[in-house]
Amino acid sequence: MFPIILNCCARRMLAIAVIVCALLAVVEHARADILDHSGADATDTVVVRSVELPRYMELSGGAPSGFAAELCREIASRSGDEVRFELGTWRQALHCAEADALCAAIPVAQLPGREARFKWVGPISYERTWLFAAQDSNIKLRTLSDARRMSGIAVVHGSSHEHILVEAGFANVVSYASLRQCIDALGEGRVQLMVCDESMVRGLASAAGYGPDAFKPAFLLRENPTYIAFSRDTPDFVVERWQIELGNIKRDGTYARLMETWFPESEAGQTGSGVFSRIVLSDAEKAWLERHRTVRVVVDPDYPPFDFKAPDGRHQGVASDYLAIISGMTGLRFELVEASTWPEALTAIRSGQADLIPAMIRTLDRRRHFEFTDPFLRFPIVVFTRTEHLFCTGLDDFGKETIATVKGYYLQENLRRDYPDIRIAAYDSVRAALRAVSSGEAEAFVGNLAVASFIVRQEGLTNLKVACRVSNAPEALCMGVRPDWPELAGIIDKVLEAVPMQQRTAVYDRWVALPVDSGPDLSRLRKWGLSVGVPLVALFAVMLLVNWRLRREVRERRRAEAGLADSERRYRDLFDNAQVGMFQSHSGSGEVLRANRCAVQMFGYDDSSCFEAEFHFLESFVDHDDLARLRERLDEAGHVANFTTRMRRRDGAVIWVRTSLRRDRQSGVVTGVVDDVTSRRQMEHKLRESEELHRSVVENSNDGIAIVDENLRLVFFNRRARELFGFSAESPVMADFSRAFLEVDRLRVMREGIGCASGTCQARMHGADGRPLDVEISSSGIVYEGRPAALAVIRDITSRKRAEMALRESEERLALALDSADYGLWEIWPQTGRLELPVRMFCENFGYESQDVPLTMEDTLSHVHPEDARTLREALRAFVSGELDQLSTEFRLRDRSGQWRWLNVAGRIVERGASGEVARIIGLCTDVTARRAAEERLRELAVTDGLTTLFTRRHFMELAEREVRRARRGGTTVALLMMDADNFKSINDTHGHAVGDAVLRGLARAGSAVVREVDIFGRIGGEEFAIVLPDTEMERACAVAERLRAAIGGLSVPLPDGRGAIRFTVSIGVAVADGEESLEGLFAAADEALYRAKSEGRDRVAVARRD
Repeated sequence: MFPIILNCCARRMLAIAVIVCALLAVVEHARADILDHSGADATDTVVVRSVELPRYMELSGGAPSGFAAELCREIASRSGDEVRFELGTWRQALHCAEADALCAAIPVAQLPGREARFKWVGPISYERTWLFAAQDSNIKLRTLSDARRMSGIAVVHGSSHEHILVEAGFANVVSYASLRQCIDALGEGRVQLMVCDESMVRGLASAAGYGPDAFKPAFLLRENPTYIAFSRDTPDFVVERWQIELGNIKRDGTYARLMETWFPESEAGQTGSGVFSRIVLSDAEKAWLERHRTVRVVVDPDYPPFDFKAPDGRHQGVASDYLAIISGMTGLRFELVEASTWPEALTAIRSGQADLIPAMIRTLDRRRHFEFTDPFLRFPIVVFTRTEHLFCTGLDDFGKETIATVKGYYLQENLRRDYPDIRIAAYDSVRAALRAVSSGEAEAFVGNLAVASFIVRQEGLTNLKVACRVSNAPEALCMGVRPDWPELAGIIDKVLEAVPMQQRTAVYDRWVALPVDSGPDLSRLRKWGLSVGVPLVALFAVMLLVNWRLRREVRERRRAEAGLADSERRYRDLFDNAQVGMFQSHSGSGEVLRANRCAVQMFGYDDSSCFEAEFHFLESFVDHDDLARLRERLDEAGHVANFTTRMRRRDGAVIWVRTSLRRDRQSGVVTGVVDDVTSRRQMEHKLRESEELHRSVVENSNDGIAIVDENLRLVFFNRRARELFGFSAESPVMADFSRAFLEVDRLRVMREGIGCASGTCQARMHGADGRPLDVEISSSGIVYEGRPAALAVIRDITSRKRAEMALRESEERLALALDSADYGLWEIWPQTGRLELPVRMFCENFGYESQDVPLTMEDTLSHVHPEDARTLREALRAFVSGELDQLSTEFRLRDRSGQWRWLNVAGRIVERGASGEVARIIGLCTDVTARRAAEERLRELAVTDGLTTLFTRRHFMELAEREVRRARRGGTTVALLMMDADNFKSINDTHGHAVGDAVLRGLARAGSAVVREVDIFGRIGGEEFAIVLPDTEMERACAVAERLRAAIGGLSVPLPDGRGAIRFTVSIGVAVADGEESLEGLFAAADEALYRAKSEGRDRVAVARRD
């Protein structure tokens, strides 16, 4: 009744509508004056609360500075207000902004539940909030859920970031009072991730001393605008004039200058090639750009403000600006293709006449003809009606009335499917559809809020209003690319992702942001209103009474809508972030309408769009019998709970799932929850197998197993315990387990073994045949049938005890036998490298202290002589690997003083592991240094001349024979020099044998200095010497002989008692074998040449003649 009366009154009082509006403005303004004790023109002091953030709100010289501080000062200066800043914690800022009048917090994001708590001015900035990690870490997050595995996520206490993560169920959130504390926590490694806005992290890191690039972005948490949040008690006119001045600041360029000043690196200069150079394109995308420089674009001719043609034919709108940005970054050129209607635009893509539609909605049907980019703008779908239309809550209120829409729009098909009773009138454009509603040809129009609002203002359709919202899901605008150019879609996604938020804001404000009316001149309006207001007071009172009930209903409706919107947002957040898969599908076709991220990942898909296009719930069942039972139960009850079956993933893998379904009988939409229980099923199967295995192990164990309760009653025993100790149900030990032990051991066993929570002890028990048995008991506390008990594992060690006793006796005898400093036992455990050496021998013979004796193989090998180390390692390798059964070798080992001592080591394998590997080696090592020294002396005496230290005749002949044979095999030459001291007998007879010996030693030294290391030099007679020169021809052999003759001729041998010195000469015969002669023939030839040198006058070189 009240709405009808109101409409009748409104029609009759059109003549005084302007006067009533003026009176309302006067009264409202007067009420604000009374409540605030000052007029709108008076100066108000606004307290702005915030936290200290580098470059955003920071203290400089004791006064706040930064982008937010300068912006608030500029707004307050223009609006005639005063502003005072107070910095503290974020929680304090929100609390004061909510509780105190003329108090605001900055910056604040509009989260669900916050909208009604504050009055909002903004947006003031657009922030990208990231999860940051340390630069040197290897953290990579593919999804937000990956962050749950991190040790901690630092976040400011009371911030929106904390609210988001806690609401999403993150248990690893660590709250701090400030961002500086978060930075320190991440830098010091107390947490692995930190939540921070992109524009602030570099300044915070630098201020904390970590450097601007110390932290890297790991995952984009959200991208949202921020606002100035005023308390609800702040007068509306204060909030309105701050909003008005903020708009003026954005329009006159002041806002852009502030952003340039405080955030130059994040926003200013970050367009064009500068941004594009940071975009990482794939090889396929780079190749595509090389091949294509022009893209044909077709647009909806009348879809403002997103996409439309200006009267001069130019392409304009949000999409046009974004195409200009893409062109500037990539160098692509966009050509406009003509289309007079939206269906023509779609046909142009499908026929190949165009390549791109820059603004369209992604639908299931269109995915077959387009490759879509990610959404770049979202707006709600609403219903427009004429202003006289009664209140409505949705399209269900329109019954069979006519609803206007646009031909070819996806909404046309959706309306026919979801609302079959409504009559659909399709028009060529949004403009034509809105005109139809305005003229009464149609009752309502369904479409995009921004597009319809733009045309309503442009056309002046003042009799239209927004009646209700169709759904809480906003319409997401994407760019549609021809299906064979997926590379272009990928390039556009990466470019739009890199566009700075300031630039996006500029595009948005240019086309979408509504202009703000600064309002009438309140001083003139007040004077005019007072002159005419008194006669209209009575009329105004009547209208207040008429409208009082309607306003209350409107308030209740708004409150209900706000609650519904909040509930819808909570439901959407719960749906999208649930840790189980959630989806909606058609019950008949199984086609998926919507799915959350968990469901998409569960079935092996990369994104929800691909999942919704390809996945069919009914076709994914592996067992058709399960599908039939599920459908039967769903048809009978309308819901199914906890149904377990097998389903097939995208890659063909089969998983076990548990699902619960509920079907809406009216729409036929099935909402389901699905959980991957494959791991659980496998664990249950393994648990059953494990239980059977453990039962078999216990029953067939070689050890006795018993369970004793807290009263020492035997409540369980296995087969082995019955065989060893004769346990039975009638045995006295069932009532008192301590009676199973010999009396002398009972008390100790109860104290050290069975009576302890866990422990091991040895004792003697009564055997089944009455004889005592030595046992080892390992006990541990368990819960058996709900009560505390002890599990005892009893091992018969009677044989082991006897063996240990025999072993001790044997070891004592062996220790007595090996009590020597010259030999001892050694042991090696190859698997661990541990080594035990005879300590006495190493202490007494090698000079070690007992604690310094090597304990490992590697330590011992480091002391082995380099010439012996390789041979010893190879012998040990072959021995340890099992190639040899016994080891016998000798090597040199450095003692504590650095001297080398010889060891003889013999050993054999005494223990192998389960796989046959060598586990233990034992042997005897003997110090054979003295024996080796004696052998070395004997060897030297056998091959070395005692006077000259040259080779003896016998050893020389062996080496010479080897060289002659080698020359014969290799076809090379070998030379022989026969050398004799001239007049040696005269020297002996004149000066004595001591001088003769000195002559021979001098000759040997001089000759050794001339010949090479490979040459063989020996004494073959009294004063006769021979030299074998391998690989030497006659010419070089003669040269060597001449150098020998000259070197020896220059020697002088001092005589005893200082009687002077003597000189002597040598004669040399040279012979060369070319590979045919024998050693005897070579010696004969050289001897003949030596004889000729003697006969021709001595002190000369003669060459053997060839026949």
